[in-house]
Amino acid sequence: MYDRVRKMKKPILVVVFILSITCITVVARSYPPHYLSYLASEDSQMKIEINNSLDYMMKNSQNSLSNPMLLSLWVMSKSFLGRFDNRTEVINYLDSKQESDGAWSGPFSRMFTTQRVLTAYYLLNATPAHSLEEFFSNYDTWNEAGNYLLLYDTTNMYHVIFAWVLYYWDYPPWINDFFNTVEADLSWTTGSDFHKRTHILYSYVIARRAFPNLDAIIDTTLAEQESDGHWDGSQYGFGSPVYFTSLQVSLFSEILSLYPGHRTAEIHASLDSAKTWTNSSYHTTLLEGKLCGYFGDALSLENAIFTGLLCAGQTGLISANIDMTFQSLVDAIPEFTSISLIFLPMSVSVIVLLLKKKKLPRDWEEDEIV
Repeated sequence: MYDRVRKMKKPILVVVFILSITCITVVARSYPPHYLSYLASEDSQMKIEINNSLDYMMKNSQNSLSNPMLLSLWVMSKSFLGRFDNRTEVINYLDSKQESDGAWSGPFSRMFTTQRVLTAYYLLNATPAHSLEEFFSNYDTWNEAGNYLLLYDTTNMYHVIFAWVLYYWDYPPWINDFFNTVEADLSWTTGSDFHKRTHILYSYVIARRAFPNLDAIIDTTLAEQESDGHWDGSQYGFGSPVYFTSLQVSLFSEILSLYPGHRTAEIHASLDSAKTWTNSSYHTTLLEGKLCGYFGDALSLENAIFTGLLCAGQTGLISANIDMTFQSLVDAIPEFTSISLIFLPMSVSVIVLLLKKKKLPRDWEEDEIV
């Protein structure tokens, strides 16, 4: 028996060494991979026209892009297209708008604005100029974070969860309290408020937590789709058909990624219908001698460009750099690092054991390897 183990020693050492190096690599990684990828060689005419719209907005709509939230949406839209030329300028602007406690202010809550700005930094592979520790100290317990829930409902708790993950590359310590709260009553999974449903599920996506009532969610989402392929959100009194369609398209895209093979044919059929509608909603206008593209009834950043790109990119109308599961961000969360740190000392122990010249105990000698 000992001879057989001794013969296995070198292969085992090689395997352990490779696994150890792999673990060290994971532990040593200090930043998620660059999210932007330049797709110029794959640019369709539609992408060129949409990019023209974004450039026009930056050049001629300084008032509308002069707050951190809207500029962050602009960054996200540019990242979907894989085009970015003024990275340093944008980072300097966002740095200049950071407030004394580390957060940013905009037309909505400071947390929502900060979450979007941190997303922009992430997409730009940059970090804020100043610490946000003081700002997040107001949200580091469930009692504190729950105040945001009271003000903005469970619909918008993803603002806090995403902002925390983007800043700390870890989940907030109270995240299970949030899930326990929303899972105490699952009526939101099949209710008529799909805006709430999709927004609550953002937190499930980033935490890689199983969707409750997955099949019921799929059934409800399919039933809510209009015959022409879009989803109507007129009952909310805000947004646009493009915006509300992007919510449901993103949800189905997330389900395809996180639950591969689950009701794929139905979901793809729904997305194909949404693709046809998205294409029909696309328009162009001539601005400063360039054809500028947008989705919906009027050229605007969120309702016509950002959400239109979410629809077009995730239905396959255009090639776009979109991953609403945020896989590269999840990869940076130290779950696997923790596993690696456990494995490293185990690897060392195994190596030491195998290098010893002592004969194995007699009771091992009679064991058979099956």
